[in-house]
Amino acid sequence: MRLLLIEADGLAADAWRAVVRAAVPSGHDVVVVPTLSMGQERLTAGGIDAILMATAATDGAVVAAVRSLRCGWPQVPVVLLAASLDEAVGLEAVSAGAQDCLAAESADASRLWRVLRWAMVRQRLAEEQRERQSLEWRVQEAQRAESLEVLAGGVAHEFNNLLTGILGNVSMAMAELPAGSTLTPMLQEVQAAAQRAGRVTAQMLTYSGQGRRHPATLDLSRLLLEMKPLLEAVAGEAGRVEVRPWRRPLPVQGVAPELRQVVISLVTNAAEALPSTGGRVRVAALPVTLEVPAVFTQGSATAELPAGEYAMIRVVDNGRGIAAETLPRVFEPFFSTKFAGRGLGLASVLGMVRGHGGAISLRSQEGRGSTVEVLLPLNGHAAAAPATESPPAALAGPWEGLAVVVDDEPLIVSLVRKILSRHGLEVRAAADWEAALADAAAGGPGLRLVLMDADRPGRRAAAVLRSLRAAAPGVPVLLWGGLSDAEAEGLLQGFEGMAFVHKPFPPSVLLATVRSLLG
Repeated sequence: MRLLLIEADGLAADAWRAVVRAAVPSGHDVVVVPTLSMGQERLTAGGIDAILMATAATDGAVVAAVRSLRCGWPQVPVVLLAASLDEAVGLEAVSAGAQDCLAAESADASRLWRVLRWAMVRQRLAEEQRERQSLEWRVQEAQRAESLEVLAGGVAHEFNNLLTGILGNVSMAMAELPAGSTLTPMLQEVQAAAQRAGRVTAQMLTYSGQGRRHPATLDLSRLLLEMKPLLEAVAGEAGRVEVRPWRRPLPVQGVAPELRQVVISLVTNAAEALPSTGGRVRVAALPVTLEVPAVFTQGSATAELPAGEYAMIRVVDNGRGIAAETLPRVFEPFFSTKFAGRGLGLASVLGMVRGHGGAISLRSQEGRGSTVEVLLPLNGHAAAAPATESPPAALAGPWEGLAVVVDDEPLIVSLVRKILSRHGLEVRAAADWEAALADAAAGGPGLRLVLMDADRPGRRAAAVLRSLRAAAPGVPVLLWGGLSDAEAEGLLQGFEGMAFVHKPFPPSVLLATVRSLLG
């Protein structure tokens, strides 16, 4: 046990030291300092188990001295020592955080040992209580974050249904208008607003971990270097941007547009916090090795990364920083300290990073800038050249026969009926999966196509597809929904003559996919 004795009177210090020597079992150590400031310096060095502070060493400011010690070192118990005990001062000191008060006239060895022992026991119990409360708070925040993710995903799927109907009908209406119609600009504005809403919906799906993803191996260092002109433009006149890519490739498995958006969002936030002059943002890519698993605080939630090799994106600014009371909320959806918010903001960034198997660390102090670090797993492979999209296939038709549609959103059923009926197909709506299976079994040679919402509740989609394939082996199936690319690929794996489109989809995408299935 190592005790810190704060006592200005050397003779009194020797007397207290003798009492401690008689009271505390062997193996103890007493460090004596004459002033509170020197005691605080010694506490900063660490290794102190308890504090014995003489009231004479506080220059009359006993309560203030106790508060100072408890604020700076809450884990170390404080026991006051007084030549004569003023009961009112003693009670106030205990209220300020002192564990006990001991008067010289009653300070025999056995009493001092009891006081020290119980002070440390009470301190340990208080720490355990704080740890329990902290754990309960973290559990509650984790549940709250999970609820927000579920809510965001559910709302996004509902909005995708509505946007599919809006965009589809607007597209069809515009195709019917004569050239130069005065309605065309108005419909174009409706279309642009719906497309903008679709981007917000995509952000919500990204936050919930259900966004569309096309991962590929890419060099994070090269990505950052290529973005340098863009990042300088993002910062504008707010300050200088320094981009420091790593000298060797940093291959990660990622989605390039998402990672670009992560960097742009972080640099934008940093630039907006810069002072009017002398502002600076440093953006760097570098390798990092985690020797042991590490836990990263992400607002009110945490994420644990296993030991291994990682690539880090570090964004450092010398801006105004973030207030301590605001820091836990910065990753909440739609939270912003600015007058004009930007959608999901850092919540969307957090979702994209988590989708890459990574984590974010944010450190900030008001008036002293912020540091954001994004860790992504290194995959050890050379970056591949970016893929190019094939041009869409020309539309064909008309077709003949029956198409069965399963979707609980009347707006989508109506849209699909209008699109396909114009190309020769008779469209019948099925109430549920079971009805679609019955139609498939009884459809005969006239059944050409089954279209289904993969997000529908009830039986698992994979089981339904197996039953459908058994009932109608040669009938193509077109699925749509809000599944991620990986989920859609997994759902269709092992099935021939099936395809998937993401909501919201325009009529051209639906028709192109139908053509790929029907020819």
